Amino acid sequence: MKSAARILAFVPLVALLAACSSGSPDSPASDSPSTPAAPTTTVSAPNVSETPSASATRQSPSASASETETSTEVDTSTWKTFTAHGISFKYPSDWSIRMDDSDDNPAPDPDNPYQEWDIITDKGHSIATFEANSAKDTDGDLATYQRTTLETENVPASLHTPAVFVAEHFVQSEAGDDSNDEKFVIFLSTTDRAEDRTSDPELSYFMPLADAYSVFESDDDLPEALGIEDDQVSLEDARQIMKSQEYQNLKAMMLSVSVK
Repeated sequence: MKSAARILAFVPLVALLAACSSGSPDSPASDSPSTPAAPTTTVSAPNVSETPSASATRQSPSASASETETSTEVDTSTWKTFTAHGISFKYPSDWSIRMDDSDDNPAPDPDNPYQEWDIITDKGHSIATFEANSAKDTDGDLATYQRTTLETENVPASLHTPAVFVAEHFVQSEAGDDSNDEKFVIFLSTTDRAEDRTSDPELSYFMPLADAYSVFESDDDLPEALGIEDDQVSLEDARQIMKSQEYQNLKAMMLSVSVK
């Protein structure tokens, strides 16, 4: 009789333990809850007012938001203003502007709208050029280009044609040459041209005034000023350049363009 009593007492205990272990939809989470899957999100490129749509020949940026985030507040309150042929922009007070890589007075010649000025950093590096009106063309350029747009931002000033700031990495291929150059460039462009940059050679110009094909772009000395070989700039190198003060200042200069 004692054995039967023990068995009968044990059965309810087993049932109770089974009920506790099975749980129910209304039961609180156990000590080892399953983690719900994180919602899928799409991260937009940072500080991009308008991103040019990618063409079939242009890669989309593969960097995460943290890798391409470059915007820092640049204080331009103490900057100087340069004006040539009705076009103005600000530049750091410890930087300088020279005409045609010389020590000549940078004052514009009113009778020559095709002058070119070099932008010189406080360390003496010539990292960009500005032309109020350019006579350049792509004749003789037989290369093809694989472009990756890393950052764009609309120029806030009201210009003759809307303009956009562009940071671009590209691979330049020459027919019959197995070696390719990798480069990084930032420039101002009319918005429509920035949206249609193909594998063909391109001129990077914007139009602040009617019939003014202005050029404001970095040159090969920008990566070299940061210790990077100018024709071997990887995508990772380009993102490092975008974190530099030189890049931030040059971007702020380009975005400050206005007309008088």
